[in-house]
Amino acid sequence: MSTLKPVSIMWSQGVDTAEAQVAVSAVREFLRLVYVVGNGAGLALPPIAIRPFGTWYIPSVPEGSPYWGTTWYIDTSFDALRQQVVGAKFLSLVREEPWQKSSPHWDVALIDRDLTDSETVLASSSSFDFVLGTSVPELAAVLSVYRLRGLVRGDLRELALRRLVFHYFGQILGLPSRSRREDIGQVDGRRFCTNQCVMRYAPTVDQVVRAAEQEKRDAVSLCAHCRHDLIELILMRGRSPN
Repeated sequence: MSTLKPVSIMWSQGVDTAEAQVAVSAVREFLRLVYVVGNGAGLALPPIAIRPFGTWYIPSVPEGSPYWGTTWYIDTSFDALRQQVVGAKFLSLVREEPWQKSSPHWDVALIDRDLTDSETVLASSSSFDFVLGTSVPELAAVLSVYRLRGLVRGDLRELALRRLVFHYFGQILGLPSRSRREDIGQVDGRRFCTNQCVMRYAPTVDQVVRAAEQEKRDAVSLCAHCRHDLIELILMRGRSPN
């Protein structure tokens, strides 16, 4: 029997209800896909709990104290000079949170601030000084709606956000598998699928929209290689305590 972690979802106060609903719905949709792929391979998967905490705080903890609420994560990882949340710092806070240690789970965070993946400006070989999301496998992902809001059409914003959640939740699960050698690209040390698939590299809003529209038109989410990877990762989880 494979063990799969529960999923906690939080969002910053500036994220609106529609955006939060799309994110939660996309996580549910991706998990349904996990069940479909797993069942197709003859795997009996237990229910996976989804906990949409939203914007939360702990009344008994003084405001501003470590882990008192959602705002603390954002304020602590925010670079005031660049006016961006540093994704690596945000995810390190998630890694060290006490309940992550006592009850391991997957975290998805949605924020309305701009996001960067590096702690120094243009520290990587990428030509972008922002990211739409970033993740740590087996732990968490943080996604930003900041640049998606530049899309005039609401249906495109929803489509793009759904695609972002699929992509980064897939990364949390470990897609594409590290053992895979076919149809793999790499950017700044991160591996991506090169097939028509939600695990394709799409670093800008325009690219996310184009990819999402194509995947919707062709009714494609995970390609055959990523589905195979997903089965492999589920089986690996059945042999691992984490």
